[in-house]
This record gives sequence, structure tokens and C-alpha cells, in this order.
Amino acid sequence: MRLFVAINPPRPTVDGLVAVQDDLRARVTRGSFSLPDNLHMTLAFLGECDGARASAVLAAIKSAEFDRFTMVVDRVGCDRHHGRELWWAGVADCRELMQLQRNLAGELLARDCDFDRKQFRPHITLAREVETTALPWVVDEFSWPVTRVDLMKSERLGGRLTYTPISV
Repeated sequence: MRLFVAINPPRPTVDGLVAVQDDLRARVTRGSFSLPDNLHMTLAFLGECDGARASAVLAAIKSAEFDRFTMVVDRVGCDRHHGRELWWAGVADCRELMQLQRNLAGELLARDCDFDRKQFRPHITLAREVETTALPWVVDEFSWPVTRVDLMKSERLGGRLTYTPISV
């Protein structure tokens, strides 16, 4: 199974992200937009894992304790990946988020759980393969209370990419 560790937003935050997506959608000629139920912030991408590795990841998540904190969505930006634009919602600098990701990475390494170790750049993917002349912009800020971290499974169900929490 294909796994990643993520922070999933509560419904009011998803609604805010969808509004930002709608603003982006109005500025593009084409793009593949993330489904509302798939909006999340990835803390660690694990890739293909068996059940034993999934159990070790769950233990790492439990050990990477953190106190509740709040993130603030404050902008829309883009990156080019393999000649395509990926557009994302960005968050204001958040010391607690960065510490959580470092703690999680340390716990994963301590359990020999391999993960993508590229530099963590906090963002929520809004759309991929975007064609537009739009430039990144600042959005009216809205907050995102972080109270939990989930192990997520990525799979295609009925031809639709679906992310499902497998830790609660």
C-alpha cells in the first residue's frame, strides 16, 4: 500500500481551501485540481509499504508527540515540477509545525522507516499540471488548528484518487 503521513484539515479549513481553489480555477486555462476530501499537508511521504512498516510508522507518529497549535494559510504559490506547474496554498512561518515534522522524521529514522527526505516545504497542493499566466498572490488569512497527525493510504477507487486515514 502507498502511504504518507499528513495533517488533515477540519471541514471549515477545507471550505477555505476550496474557496482559494475556486479563485485559482478562475485564473487558469487548465489544471488538475485536488479533490476537497484529498486536501492535506504531507509531513512525510513513505511510498509503498507492507503491514509491518505501516505498524512502525504508526508507532513513530505516536512517539512524535506535540501540543496543539495553529497554522495560518496566507498565500497561493507555485512550483515547476518536470515542466509542469503545481499550485499550492502556503502557510505562515510556524515553529511548531517545523518542530513536529523534525520530530516525526527522527522517529521514522529511529524505526528504520524510509521516507522521502527532501527538504520539508509546508504547503497544501491545490492543483497540478496548471496552465496559467497568473502570479502567486496573498489570500485573506484563515487559521488551521492542528490537533492530530494521520497515516494515510493513497489508492485509486473507481478511477478516483482517494486518501484514507489508517490511523485514528
